[in-house]
Amino acid sequence: MTTLKPATEPGLPIHLAAIFMATVAKGQAAPLDLISLLSQMALGPDPILAQEATSSLYAKIILPLCDDFSTRGVEISNRILITMIQTFCRHPEGKETRQLLQDLQLTDQESFLNRHRQLIKPRPLPPTCRQAVKKVFILSRISLGADIAITSVIIARVKKALPQAQLFVVGPEHLGHLFYSDYLQHLDFSYQRDGSLLDKMKAWPRLYQLIGKETSGLTPEEILLFDPDTRLTQLGLLPLTALSSSHYLCTRLDMEAELSLPAITNNWLDHILPDTPSCPPHFLINPKHLERCRLFCQHLGPNTFKIVINLGVGNDDNKRLGDDFEKELIA
Repeated sequence: MTTLKPATEPGLPIHLAAIFMATVAKGQAAPLDLISLLSQMALGPDPILAQEATSSLYAKIILPLCDDFSTRGVEISNRILITMIQTFCRHPEGKETRQLLQDLQLTDQESFLNRHRQLIKPRPLPPTCRQAVKKVFILSRISLGADIAITSVIIARVKKALPQAQLFVVGPEHLGHLFYSDYLQHLDFSYQRDGSLLDKMKAWPRLYQLIGKETSGLTPEEILLFDPDTRLTQLGLLPLTALSSSHYLCTRLDMEAELSLPAITNNWLDHILPDTPSCPPHFLINPKHLERCRLFCQHLGPNTFKIVINLGVGNDDNKRLGDDFEKELIA
């Protein structure tokens, strides 16, 4: 592979991302040299160039490939992310990650891809094996909407299948407000969706250590981890537990029919926990917050029509219906 030196010209990352996507759209081999170059820019000292390169990698390349919902898109995005990880490992800040991956024998593209191929095959979890499980970790999708659509379904069905196990949901602060329950513990773990590539890559060793601390002294048979295609593991490429303890939902593969995210999640869990019924998306609000809402509404009068609208702050214009729609909706 040719080593390219990063340039410092503003606008260049967007141009390189466009070249990459145009090449892929023609069915040609993905030019991973461009990904290496963009990664070097994203990890470089120029903050403006680094931000533009990071945005180009995720918003202009990885996100469109993921939103393609195709097996080819998954395969290409995997190779892109592996190239980004390997570039980070050559950076001075990547020393810890490089050592961890060497210890886990993930040192080249094929070792990552072989593990991923094994991971995406759903494996049944027989009742006899469930009895040994002491701790279950369910990773957040980071975005609030996806946590309701996907993570909540996993929580509900795992709770029914493993009532004796400790359940942990792992991710940002909003999880503690979204899923408030006596049977569910929240492991607070921050991940900056709009952060730098350095921030994104340095998150995994922290999470690996957090899970390692929580599972110290336990055998792989006593641990389960559910990864719903989350950014926390760079879409399943970075491990947190043994392969035998990990269950990974790839929401982006070719489907025979168009399904909603809750339906995809329930279908996946039907293979792993076939004796548990399908569950709809849900959230569990802290009773004290509900009481505050009731008290607030008491001051509005009995005939007041009440409605709450949250239009989100996802920062992705491709997933918005536009300002006019939002204004008319509120009106």
